[in-house]
Amino acid sequence: MTTNLQKTLNAIDWPSFDTAYGPATKIPLYLQALWATDATNRLDAAHDLWCSLCHQRAYVSSAAWPALPFLVCAFDHAAAHEDHALTAELLDIFLGFAQCTTHRRGVTRPNWMTELRGGVRAERARFEALRASTTQDVADLAHAILEALDMP
Repeated sequence: MTTNLQKTLNAIDWPSFDTAYGPATKIPLYLQALWATDATNRLDAAHDLWCSLCHQRAYVSSAAWPALPFLVCAFDHAAAHEDHALTAELLDIFLGFAQCTTHRRGVTRPNWMTELRGGVRAERARFEALRASTTQDVADLAHAILEALDMP
C-alpha cells in the first residue's frame, strides 16, 4: 500500500460506517492486509472483508462505499502480480456489491448504496475484459458481476 493510499485510508472516520458485525473499526486493518507479503494473510483479509461488507451476498454495509477505492487498488495490485486467488476473492466482493445494490421493489436505496453501485459500474470495462480470463473462477465471477450490473 502506498503512503498516499495509507493517508487516505487513515483520514476516513471508519467507526461512523457499519459492517455486518457493527462499526467498521476493523475495515482499515483488513484493507491494509490485502497488500501483505503472505498470501494467506491477503486471502484471510479478503474473506473478512467479504463477510463484513457484503455478508454472504445478502447484505451490503455502508462501509462498502468508502472501502471501494481501496478494493479496486488492491485488485489492480493482485492482477499485476498474477495473484489469481486474491483476484477471485476481490471479484467475489464486487459481485456482492453488485447483487446487493440491485433495485428491490418498494425499497428505496440510501444514497451511499447508489454511489456504491455507480462505483462498481465505473469498473465495468475491467469486468468485461475478465470474462475472457483463462482462470475459470475469475471469468465466471466477472460474468456474474456484469449480469448483476445489468439489473436495475
